[in-house]
Amino acid sequence: MNRFALTALVVLAGAASQSLAQFSISWFTIDGGGGTSTGGNFTLSGTIGQPDAGAPMTGGNFSLTGGFWAGITPSGCDDIDFNNNSVFPEDADVIDFFNVLAGADCPACNDIDFNNNSVFPEDQDVIDFFNVLAGGECPA
Repeated sequence: MNRFALTALVVLAGAASQSLAQFSISWFTIDGGGGTSTGGNFTLSGTIGQPDAGAPMTGGNFSLTGGFWAGITPSGCDDIDFNNNSVFPEDADVIDFFNVLAGADCPACNDIDFNNNSVFPEDQDVIDFFNVLAGGECPA
């Protein structure tokens, strides 16, 4: 084998081994919303909205399928800023929630059906309010 062919083979083999160490997922999409998932040294940001066209993108042991995120449902509850003053969470949200529950007028506040199940007033509205206030989920 001549010296040029041997040099070219060594250079190409080195470039190929370098490319195996790189992680890359090319993308193009127009969506709205989203979130970020992390695990170990990896971070993946994704969007919710229009599903991507085509088959899953794969590379090595990795696969990425575009589209809607299964199992994610929007919260059915009102915003935890009950009095809509852009300060939350705060004691005033809790006080205003109980005042409206007792029948007081609060024009800036959300309605008392906190979980939007069309049953109000009810204990479940109070339970869901405090669950969301503590950082929990609202039942769909």
